[in-house]
Amino acid sequence: MLKLSNLVILDGAEKQEFKRQKYGTTEKDYSVVLSESADEGFICSILSNYPSIIRVKVKDVYKGGKIGQGKKSVCFSVDLLKDDVKANEAYIGDFFRKIGGP
Repeated sequence: MLKLSNLVILDGAEKQEFKRQKYGTTEKDYSVVLSESADEGFICSILSNYPSIIRVKVKDVYKGGKIGQGKKSVCFSVDLLKDDVKANEAYIGDFFRKIGGP
C-alpha cells in the first residue's frame, strides 16, 4: 500500500539528477549556420532551459570560406538525458531550424 509519508518531492535539480542516474546521458554536436550577429551564448542559455538538456556549450565557431559573408557556422555541444533521445533530438533540431539553421 502506498503511504503519503513515503513520498519525496524532488525539486528541479534533484529530479534532473535522478533522471541522469536512471537513464544516463549522451553528448551530441549540432552545427548551425547563423547570422554573424547571432549571440551563441544567449542561444546556449535558451536551449539549456529544456528539461532533458544537462548542458550546452559552444564547441567551435567558424567564419569565412564557403560559409558566406555575414554568416558563421557554430557547433554546439549538447549533453542530454537518454530518457527519450528521439524526442530530445527532434526538439533540438526544431529549435535550431526556428532560429535560422538548416
